[in-house]
Amino acid sequence: MPTRRPATPITEKGVLLKDAANDAELILGLMARLPNDLGASVSAILSQTLASDLRTALGGPETILEHVAQLARESGKPLNEKELNGSVEAALRELGGDTAASVAPAVVNEELEHAKHALVTHWLSLLITAWDLWGRPADGLALDPKDLLPDAGTCPKKDALKDAIASLNEALTSSVALDIERDVRRALGALASSVYAEAQRHAVTLPRGFVVKRTARDVRLHHEARQDDGRAEASPRPR
Repeated sequence: MPTRRPATPITEKGVLLKDAANDAELILGLMARLPNDLGASVSAILSQTLASDLRTALGGPETILEHVAQLARESGKPLNEKELNGSVEAALRELGGDTAASVAPAVVNEELEHAKHALVTHWLSLLITAWDLWGRPADGLALDPKDLLPDAGTCPKKDALKDAIASLNEALTSSVALDIERDVRRALGALASSVYAEAQRHAVTLPRGFVVKRTARDVRLHHEARQDDGRAEASPRPR
């Protein structure tokens, strides 16, 4: 059974670097912080979309039924239009994915893993973009406990931030089999809550050398330069 769309991760702006294996482990760890019940939502969205795709491919079942009924009337043969309509609708539900059972578990699992990966890299991309637009502050970037993102109103480049957020949101929306208003907000909220809770105890390491740390006032995003990060300034060597 084909999936709703190819399970290809969204573009990860700056997430991956030379230490890809370590960063991949960190991403998997973040994925594990997402809600456990997203599979049901993925299955429901896939089912609805498959049904819609089948209806579109048929060119409109209502038109087909009307044509068949007209032929029956012209030929003088009796036709139970209500019964025929019910049979067609039942076939569409069964074959088109209107029931969760019609979507293969392997397909759901594949789309679920893709969705989790996309959610995590989306949040990381928002953080990395913010870090750059806020000018990479030496004392770290203060994060809102609700979503672990900085307050957009304090960004020195508000238009650039607005465009970046819109682009990343569009990429996520077109990439995952989840309800954007319900599932995505809940999942990202759960991710932020989990990371925030851990940051109260100790620093949380993120990909690309970033870390979330608690201070006396708030929780902040910091960057710990890696020696293999070509973009980071090299530390001065003692003479």
